[in-house]
Formats: sequence, C-alpha cells, structure tokens
Amino acid sequence: MPCRDLKDTAMKITKDASLKKYSGYGCGGRADRLLEAETRQELKNAVGSFSGDDRWTVLGRGYNTLVSDRGFRGTVIVLGGDFRKMSAAEEVISVSAAASLPELVKLAGDLGLEGAEFLAGIPGTVGAAVVCNAGIPGSEISDIIEEIEVLEVPGAGYSVLGKDKVRFGYRYCSLDGKSIITGCRIRLKKGIKSKIMSRIQEYLDTRKKRQPYEYKSCGSVFKNPDNGNTPAAKLIDEAGLAGHRIGDAQVSPKHVNFIVNLKNAASEDIWSLIKFVKGRVKETSGKDLELEIRLLGEGFEN
Repeated sequence: MPCRDLKDTAMKITKDASLKKYSGYGCGGRADRLLEAETRQELKNAVGSFSGDDRWTVLGRGYNTLVSDRGFRGTVIVLGGDFRKMSAAEEVISVSAAASLPELVKLAGDLGLEGAEFLAGIPGTVGAAVVCNAGIPGSEISDIIEEIEVLEVPGAGYSVLGKDKVRFGYRYCSLDGKSIITGCRIRLKKGIKSKIMSRIQEYLDTRKKRQPYEYKSCGSVFKNPDNGNTPAAKLIDEAGLAGHRIGDAQVSPKHVNFIVNLKNAASEDIWSLIKFVKGRVKETSGKDLELEIRLLGEGFEN
C-alpha cells in the first residue's frame, strides 16, 4: 500500500531511486521511493504518513548493507541536514544519527576526551553504529552510550531512552527495525589529548594494514561465532577460501572475513559467494556463520 502524499513538507522525494550509492559494495537495485529528511519535523511528517502496511527502512551510508539487484519494494529514508550535527558539553557529546562516525572520533580526540578511540577507522554513521552495536573485541559503542533519541514507528513521536531501556548484545540492539534512531548522547572522560590522538592513529594504522580499504566492501561479513569468541576469519581461512571469487566478488586475501567488489560485482555475485563461504565453513568446521552485514530487498533466498 503506498504512503499518503507528503504535501506539507519540503523534503526531497525521489521515485524509483537507485540505491547503489547507499551500499558500501556500490551495487544493488532501486527503491520505490527515497525520502531525504533534513529536519526532525520533516522526518516526523514522513513517518506520520505511513500506514501499517507500508514497508520502510532507514539507510545511512550503507557500509553494512548489501542491496539486492532487485531493489527494495518500499520507502528508503535517508537522514541529512540537522541529523549530521554534533555538540559537546563537558564530557558528553550529543550526536545526531547521520553524523559521521570518524568525525565523532576526531571531535572526541580534539576535545581531549577518551573512550571512543576503538571506533577509529570504522566507516559509516553513528546511527548505524548504534543499530549494530559496532565495536571490536572488548569494546562496543554501547559501552559509552548514555541516552538514545528515537522516533517511534508507528506513532511518530520523539522520545529519549536511557541506556537501561535498551538491550544491547554482540552486534545487537533491541531498537533495530522497531524505531528510528535519530541521535544519542555519548559519555566519555577527560584524558591527555596527545595520548588519545596516538591511540586513534594506532587503530587507524592497524585497520589500514589488515583490511582491504582499496576495494568497495561492507566490512566484516560474518559475526564471530560463539558469541564473538571464535573468529570467523579463522574458520574461513582454515576452509581455504582466501581469494575465492564469484564474478568480481572476492573473499579478500588480506582479511578473509571481508568480501570485496573488485570492480563490477553484482549483488547476486556477492550473495552467491556469501552462501558458498557459509556452506564450506559448515563442512570444514561444523560452525554456522551468521551475517553481520544487513540484507536489503528481494531475492536473498538460500
């Protein structure tokens, strides 16, 4: 069922919109409708127009999203404008959902606030990082979150949730798919700026050394099994899959939990390779790999 017309908003609305630039893989089909919300009122108006049968989703920069070649039959919401803002007061940074995660890390470092360094080198938006509880072994963004602002769907009302009202786990947030995360408050602590900047650079150098930044990707494809305790990369490597290709989709020899787009891979190539890796790892280790990336659209059947 189509959404009602949004005649009372200046929001940019694009029908039959390409989603290629909204996936880290740089491929994928089209959405029925793309809404680009610049203000909280615009977003509230848009969500308020949805009926209970409408299909919708929110995309940031798509660094964790594989978009189907068949596209998405529904509405994609992209946040911009006011949703990119950040501000700091004492040891707290208030950051909106479309703000860049690297810019948040830089701001914290510039202010001499420590606690966010482990996020250095992770691309994408803050909202997406909250949705998937981004992090590294031993540290997750939920560790430094104090409050989260959400827009309720349905209902189209804003509310602020304390961290105790949200369940987090390994690459999990209970708000995923139920509300639109529009911002959060991050609590850090005062530190020595030179040491903070040094740690940020160490994280950046390590990621650059170990990860295939030269190709389009969506980062780690699979969660680490056993609640994060068994490295997926180890299982993939032991299965002899480094460098395996389907079309221009490749298991990166540099980091085997990355599937990269060498040049012109279609989403179907990447999805076929994902299924192949899962099957081979199951055969060789008995472990079931779960996706860390998000699938959007039609045609991802096993």
